[in-house]
Amino acid sequence: MPCRLLAACLAWQSLALELTKDSWEEMTNRKRVFVKFFAPWCGHCKRLKPAWEKLMQEYAEHDSILVAEVDCTGAGKSKCDDAGVEGFPTLKRLDGSGQDIFSRSFQAECHPSPSTCRTCRAAT
Repeated sequence: MPCRLLAACLAWQSLALELTKDSWEEMTNRKRVFVKFFAPWCGHCKRLKPAWEKLMQEYAEHDSILVAEVDCTGAGKSKCDDAGVEGFPTLKRLDGSGQDIFSRSFQAECHPSPSTCRTCRAAT
């Protein structure tokens, strides 16, 4: 029983698609994209995580829609810089040509330093 549970957890975790600058072109090519730019320490991002993971799982096998995330503190930092991310979480919706058709940073107070955000400090 524990082995099956571990296997199920590992399979579910593999559905989470984290993009980087290097993987962006290949993974988003000709797809409608809904992407979350986040920082792991951000309290707002932590609260959004369960719903976002569920959404990624629901669209994991879709041919023309990609739901993904970019960690702005890790391997995705350069992609976040290119996308002009200034607060966390930032959600963007791109059409099939890569054109940005929706962009929203939900918490302007959640900037790249957790010490400047009251919610982030409380969540850590």
